[in-house]
Amino acid sequence: MVYPLTVSDSIPPDLEQTLFEGLNKNAKEQKGMDPVLSFSVSIKDEKGKILGGACGVTMFGSIYTDMLWLDPTLRKQGYGKKLMLEAEKIALARGCTFAIVHTMDWEALGFYQNLGYQVEHIREGYAKNSKQYLLRKDLTT
Repeated sequence: MVYPLTVSDSIPPDLEQTLFEGLNKNAKEQKGMDPVLSFSVSIKDEKGKILGGACGVTMFGSIYTDMLWLDPTLRKQGYGKKLMLEAEKIALARGCTFAIVHTMDWEALGFYQNLGYQVEHIREGYAKNSKQYLLRKDLTT
């Protein structure tokens, strides 16, 4: 039997759940790994409107913060640092020993470096001569 592909502009919750379950089962069978778990930290106003947040996963002894964003009115007030420090608390509670983030050359390289992240890899070749930085921070020291 040939199964059709389904293409979407978003990640359907049932697909994400199935992928997490499949990946976690395989990691447990192959290496005895703890499951990959999502996390999120957000900031909302008094009406419940999201003004910023961070999200990602903890996996195999690390935390990967995939997205961090703040409404422009909240920038340069310490909220980004609070979000990242809260993500690191989650990481430590889940037994992670290091943290990973990525940022583009026009985004927040200095911000992450000020939080103790160090450039581990630079990937070139993006549109308009952009570069992506992969950064890492040891959480055990």
